[in-house]
Amino acid sequence: MKKITIIILTFFSIAVSQGKVILKTGEEFNVTNGNNIKTMNQTWYFENNSKRYNKKNIALLTLNNGEIIFRSGIPISQYRMLSLTGKAIADAKTSTELYKNINYDLLKSLDENDNKIYMSKFNDYMLGRKVVRYTGITVCTLIAIPSTLLIWFFIGITN
Repeated sequence: MKKITIIILTFFSIAVSQGKVILKTGEEFNVTNGNNIKTMNQTWYFENNSKRYNKKNIALLTLNNGEIIFRSGIPISQYRMLSLTGKAIADAKTSTELYKNINYDLLKSLDENDNKIYMSKFNDYMLGRKVVRYTGITVCTLIAIPSTLLIWFFIGITN
């Protein structure tokens, strides 16, 4: 009896949900019925189960019927108007080291040359972000080391 109740509740929760969200971290969750995701363009965040998610962190939002309404931090209507390189950069912006937000549906519809263009722009943007991150870490380290040495020097003098 308990198994039947759990199965019924699971089917009910699936039927009540409106869609699925994938964040740029790769985390997936179902959208609850309390959201009107068709009108989510009016705010800068998306709320689900009392949690707020910044829209720029949403990699993909689909309805139960498979319709994509939000991709790479922007509504799908704006995403479709982007050029191929714009789509690649938008997808790369909502990607992380652990989750690559590559638009495989788009790649299937492109020829080999356009696939190479998309993937090169995607990878160039990801590489550029990594270079900027490591440069920032290096600069911060180079600033912190002399400061730390000066503090140790002055502590040694005062003792």
